[in-house]
Amino acid sequence: MATISAAKIGGRIAAIAAVTAVAGVLATAAPAQAASVPTTTSCGPTCVTFAPPAGVATGAADAAAPLNATLAKLPAGWTMNLPAGTYRVARPVQVPAKVTIAGAGMDSTRLLLDRRNWTKFGFSFVVTPAAGSINSTVRDLTIDGNRVAVDSVGAALAPAANQGGGIKTGNGWTVQRVRLSNLNYFKVWAKDVTGVKVLGNKFEDLGAGVSGGNDNIGGGGVTGVVMTGNHFTTRSVGNCIDFVRGSRLTIANNRIEGTSRNPHNLYLEGVTDSTISANTLAFSSISVQSNGSYASATEVLNPRGVTVTGNSITDPAVQGISLRYDLTRGTTTTGGGNAIVNNTITRPGTVGVITMAAANGLVTTADRIVGNTVTDAFARGTANWNCGYGMTQPAGISVGVAQGTEVSANKIIETRPTPLTKVGVQYGIASTRGIKVTTTTVTPNSVVRVATAELRV
Repeated sequence: MATISAAKIGGRIAAIAAVTAVAGVLATAAPAQAASVPTTTSCGPTCVTFAPPAGVATGAADAAAPLNATLAKLPAGWTMNLPAGTYRVARPVQVPAKVTIAGAGMDSTRLLLDRRNWTKFGFSFVVTPAAGSINSTVRDLTIDGNRVAVDSVGAALAPAANQGGGIKTGNGWTVQRVRLSNLNYFKVWAKDVTGVKVLGNKFEDLGAGVSGGNDNIGGGGVTGVVMTGNHFTTRSVGNCIDFVRGSRLTIANNRIEGTSRNPHNLYLEGVTDSTISANTLAFSSISVQSNGSYASATEVLNPRGVTVTGNSITDPAVQGISLRYDLTRGTTTTGGGNAIVNNTITRPGTVGVITMAAANGLVTTADRIVGNTVTDAFARGTANWNCGYGMTQPAGISVGVAQGTEVSANKIIETRPTPLTKVGVQYGIASTRGIKVTTTTVTPNSVVRVATAELRV
């Protein structure tokens, strides 16, 4: 016979107590004050397996209430196993501090938003932090927003905009091996948090996907967020990642499979001291820029210390990688010290790499554009391109702003029978802004079947 003593949480006694082995299964005795908590079984010294009431595992009855009751009683450091099944939730599932929800796998366990309760998910999510929740984990399951009706329950009902997101994270949260599908709001949301990890997840949609303006991973005001090993499928909708204001972000080894009609672009806006590395992007691009495009931004933060390295980008509709500085209103924080190095960009619609600025003086530390390979630029065949900050010729790389920027060891290649890339590297962008471009070249850039290696405007 085995006994697990109760643990104290914030001055109260956890409801998991006197776990006793009976016929090889550990049955949890619930105290009187927790009579509404469903029976659970132990899966280890700090783990319980959720035993759903009748109808819950099949999706016939609401699972949110018993799930929340069970989670609220778990001590910090405990895990709630969620067995295979569909759990229809009529309100958000709230995860306490340092507690883990672990499904049986993204193909086996599913949390399904109840279409009859859209209004309870307005600007909200299927899984959210309980009050004060930190260092919690959600893993090995599917979160299905039911935006395209999965079954006949509430099938005639439709959500309003921004009803029904996936997971809202708290400080130190981990989201791992979760399929996020068919949602009507942000799939993973990180706002004013630190230390979040989004690892090995799958993003896809059954139909139209998120309502306009929402992204797969989004938010802002974040520090130390790590996003690695995620898969954004061709069936996903919206930008893959978009953060406004943040620092020390790591975006690495993600697979981003857009299509010509459905790109999954990556944006860092007003972000500093971060790395975008070893990602593969199809029909999608990387943009590192200020947050100046937001009318609500009273302080314009320009990118500083961002490294974009080792990424493979194929068939982006416009540019492959852009670096942009803005001066719009209120206080402006200058930027620079960014690096675009050792990326491979194939068949960009316009330039492979472009830097641009709204005014002089926004770059106070030299950037680096080094070792990139751009193949078959200007795939859409235009003679030149107005990027919004000036005009560039059909170039592989266009350096529209530079204060001592190193532009070295880049290779611009043409493979088409009739070359469309006319210039290897263009320095300066034709405009009325008077932007000054001063660069250094440590190792010469090279071109293959491109008529003009360098052009200064």
